[in-house]
Amino acid sequence: MKRWNSEVIGSLFWIAVALFFCVGAMKMNLGSLQNPGPGYIPLGMSLLLLCFSLFTLVKGLMASTGGISSIRWKRPALVMASAVLYVFLISRAGFLISTFVVMIILFGLLIRVKRRRWLNVFICSAATAVGAWLVFSVGLRVPFP
Repeated sequence: MKRWNSEVIGSLFWIAVALFFCVGAMKMNLGSLQNPGPGYIPLGMSLLLLCFSLFTLVKGLMASTGGISSIRWKRPALVMASAVLYVFLISRAGFLISTFVVMIILFGLLIRVKRRRWLNVFICSAATAVGAWLVFSVGLRVPFP
């Protein structure tokens, strides 16, 4: 029996996510190409995710496997935890502070991979938070908590 590798497990997860959002988008008004409704872009994005995930699934099924025990769970778990932390922080600390804190965590995860220094992490985190605030709040006038 062939053991599944991380590509197969990850692509099955993303296929499930894509199908979930496809169903949700289909429940919205899709509209037409000339006059798209609120479900038009989510459906397109979820179909695109579904295509990429199916491609990765086929690639993972054809590859030799290292088994599920070879999956490194620490970084993906920290990324998911930072997303949960962001949801918790944004209503309490506001957009700029919560985005800065979460970006420190996410850019900090790149230190080992890219050999970045912590000063670069802080600078990139601040630039990302301020840049996102300028684009969305100032440029697009999206209200933030």
